[in-house]
Amino acid sequence: MALYSVAMLNVSLAAAQDLWHLKAGATRPIIIHSVELNQKTLLTVDHREIRMKRHTVTVTQGSGGTTPTPTPLAPGSAASGITAHMNDTTQASAGTLVDLYNSVWNFLNGFLWVPAPEDRPVIDPATGFIVALNTAPGSAIVSSGAIVYEEIGA
Repeated sequence: MALYSVAMLNVSLAAAQDLWHLKAGATRPIIIHSVELNQKTLLTVDHREIRMKRHTVTVTQGSGGTTPTPTPLAPGSAASGITAHMNDTTQASAGTLVDLYNSVWNFLNGFLWVPAPEDRPVIDPATGFIVALNTAPGSAIVSSGAIVYEEIGA
């Protein structure tokens, strides 16, 4: 079992976007363990829908963000075989996107999603997982957070 994280630190969020898009490698599935989001600039109540989606092989990955390198959580672990995108303001499209979990991120309270082990999404090889903020915040916020996943067979 190899655990990895893709963290964001002090990112300005002012538009609807795919916060994370993890595309599993061609031969290894991944299991999503947790998603955490926080912000440090907004002082009034605001909240937006968070959608977690699975996509098929034919999806067009978003653009406008960055392509971070996942970090192994255990020293000496092999590099992850996924493709990660973060903060894509042009969201993923084409192909089949299936909602797995929808919730609301109250910006003042933060957002933490840690499904029970038996409820963790399994993402097949060459498919992916997206955490999307589908509506822009009322005003720009500075956000940090991380998604943690397991790469099977790594």
